[in-house]
Amino acid sequence: VLAALGAAAFGEPASARYDFVVLADSAGPVVPASLLAPSIDEDGSVAFWAMVDGVQHILVAREPGATSAEDYESLVSGGNYSTVGAFVAGRAAYTAPAPSTMDPISSIHRTDTALPLYTGLDFDVRRVPPPLNVLGQTVILETYPEGRVVATDGVDTQVIAAPGQAFGDGSKKYGYVGFPPPDIDGVGRVAYRVDLLPIDQQADPVPCNNKILLSGLLPPIEISEGGVFDEDHCPFASAGIGVHIPIALNDAGSAAFDAWFSTPSGWVKGIFVDRTVWWDARSPGFEGITAIVSFALNDGNLLAYVLLDAMYQPILFTGRAPNHERVLGVGDTLCDDTVSSFKFHRYGLNDAGEMALAVTLADQRKLVVRVEPTELPNDRCITQVPEANAWLAALAALAALSL
Repeated sequence: VLAALGAAAFGEPASARYDFVVLADSAGPVVPASLLAPSIDEDGSVAFWAMVDGVQHILVAREPGATSAEDYESLVSGGNYSTVGAFVAGRAAYTAPAPSTMDPISSIHRTDTALPLYTGLDFDVRRVPPPLNVLGQTVILETYPEGRVVATDGVDTQVIAAPGQAFGDGSKKYGYVGFPPPDIDGVGRVAYRVDLLPIDQQADPVPCNNKILLSGLLPPIEISEGGVFDEDHCPFASAGIGVHIPIALNDAGSAAFDAWFSTPSGWVKGIFVDRTVWWDARSPGFEGITAIVSFALNDGNLLAYVLLDAMYQPILFTGRAPNHERVLGVGDTLCDDTVSSFKFHRYGLNDAGEMALAVTLADQRKLVVRVEPTELPNDRCITQVPEANAWLAALAALAALSL
């Protein structure tokens, strides 16, 4: 089994072709945030944080070519927003920071309601773009006074996991409940991380006890565990599951997460989708990669992920094992300029394979870009809506020439 997951299983990253559709440009009336990644809905609409005339907004853009602030839909304005999370069916989740640095209370909001979905003493709330599903639910990893996973729509709240909670046949219980932050799918199932302990403290330890679980059934489904290989080579023993990058759960019930796993030649860092290694640091063409930054997973199990190269510069890839495609990196040419940085998170990919990015160019312009796969031979920077009837105009011109 280990050999099947060796570096030979992964192809060299190809250079795919994309259209880069510019939805907002700081040279115009709207100034996007350079450090906050945007989010994309299934129809290709993109929600992003921006300043307009000195006022903060969460805006929605659908097509390029905006010439005024009125060309955008404002979901909320005038507040203080720290991150824009999932954007689903026209409404977005976002976080609001504490009123002061001395106040640890933060909140998660939804753009279609004035009341917060969740307020609490929570490290996760302040730093992670919040989940949201079509039912209007979010999920939170509480870190104080203990690790708990909580789902809520702002009215009804359910504790998904807490330390001491029994698991399975009753011989095991939850020990650590914590990072990486959880995610929620369209029907309310939650993917979260726990460590399992024996109920009987005198019993043998639970083998391969670090788990990514999926709620919705009793007991929860073990999305991933030591059984990826065998109990002598647990992928999550020792260094184990990553803690900084949030789990990405799709509506098919598959989850992406990062973890170290054991091989005959030592420990290897990789991105898993359920029990399969989708990418790992041994993959050809990825020499010199220093870190995993973020990833997203759509319902077709297409993974989009950002890695840091040897110079600690980000590169965006997409792929379904064993094929990987390079999308964009720092130093690439985009819209007749050079990319100096970009941001992407787990809600920046939709089922059509479109991605949303916040891009900063070398001339300090800040862009919100929708990345669209294309069959055309060259990447394009699209800043205006293509004329819908351009082909009719061309036919008319040909007809006129034939007269």
